[in-house]
Amino acid sequence: RYAISTAGVTLKLWDFSTGVCLCEKQFARKITSLDISKDAKRIIVGCSDGSIKNWDLATLKQSNAKEFPKQPIQKIYPIENEKVLCYTSDYRTENFQSKILLWDMRNGEKKSLTTSRMKIEEMIVSSKKYIVAAIEEEDKGSYIKVWERNSPQNSFSIQGKYTLGITPDEKLL
Repeated sequence: RYAISTAGVTLKLWDFSTGVCLCEKQFARKITSLDISKDAKRIIVGCSDGSIKNWDLATLKQSNAKEFPKQPIQKIYPIENEKVLCYTSDYRTENFQSKILLWDMRNGEKKSLTTSRMKIEEMIVSSKKYIVAAIEEEDKGSYIKVWERNSPQNSFSIQGKYTLGITPDEKLL
């Protein structure tokens, strides 16, 4: 029913069937990623200042804004129960660091799935089980890291540079 458009710091929510703009929101920083929650009740917006904003589609009001200092949100993946998976990257300095974070928007708890200096080339999240990232590190080269969504401590890596994809039945990577 809704269509969303962004341009820099402006987010617009459109009624897809009528083409009418329902609302326009201005942000303090550039919008770098957005998605709709799995329950289709919220818009989740990531910004260049590291903030994640949660907008209720019924009321068009913001709730549960969270901050991750100084690292732009590159991509957001809504997961069940108001949990958000995102990755942050700051390539503006020579000592860049990317992080993949599992963030609970209800209580602000976040777990980092990555800790070292790395560049995240691409990331996908399967509908049921896996988080997969193509990573490049100076000392390790290129590899793919696979985590189980419900048990992020369970992970494995595959050496090499690949394009990512998961089959619908989640049996093949």
